[in-house]
Amino acid sequence: MQNWVTIFGAPITITTDGGAQSKSELFNNLAKLLGSNRIRCTAYHPQANGMVERFHRQLKTALISHSKPNQWTEFLPLVMLGIRTSVKTDAQCSAAELVFGTTLRLPIEFINPNTNSQKLNLENYVDHLRNHMSKLKPINTREQSRAIYVPKDLSNCTQVWIRCDKIKAPLSPPFEGPFKVVSRKSKYFVIEKHGNVDTVSIDRLKPAYLDHEPPYVLLDRLTDKSITESKCKNDKSLQMTKTVRWAHKISQSRMLTVSAAG
Repeated sequence: MQNWVTIFGAPITITTDGGAQSKSELFNNLAKLLGSNRIRCTAYHPQANGMVERFHRQLKTALISHSKPNQWTEFLPLVMLGIRTSVKTDAQCSAAELVFGTTLRLPIEFINPNTNSQKLNLENYVDHLRNHMSKLKPINTREQSRAIYVPKDLSNCTQVWIRCDKIKAPLSPPFEGPFKVVSRKSKYFVIEKHGNVDTVSIDRLKPAYLDHEPPYVLLDRLTDKSITESKCKNDKSLQMTKTVRWAHKISQSRMLTVSAAG
């Protein structure tokens, strides 16, 4: 409230991940107090919150390039200052200019001030800013060149398998489940998983066929007919028997041994 709402105002929509903090009663009451609509992204699907994930990519690259990345909390404010003052190629201005209406003075300007900088014309500044802001528009999202494969039976199945995208041990199965389908949407499914309800993107699902299993089939070499396992158990004539036969030489040697002992 003090660090965000008092500066930027109450947000219309709050997009969160599936963390426990965003599901708490305190967070839900805060969203109701602000009159904000909370939207939760599906797990392991960063495309649902692409703008924030793209910023996280830029932020992580800047933090890793530091000499001591383990102490990133100490130099995080300076990294954020550099990101806010950098000029965006699409908007032709920095993030600080869009929020505060003017550029931020960097620490290097205190050491080496630029005396040749043009003075700001306050009379035409408001008109110039309004004209520039009216021309800004969001860039269209890039379309994927490769279509995501979705099984045909996924639209009417009752059980699904979920692909494991997290780091797993070697030789572990790539899918977990099956889990019950609660409801279906165009981009995600609502799944009952371990007693809890969760939303999963359709590109991580595949249908599970659990209605019935086909019988185990044996092939009769004499008549070339298929015989089910249940028929083999009921008909004793079809059951296999084992017969032990002694070789002729071994049987003859056993007879000589018995006669000598007699």
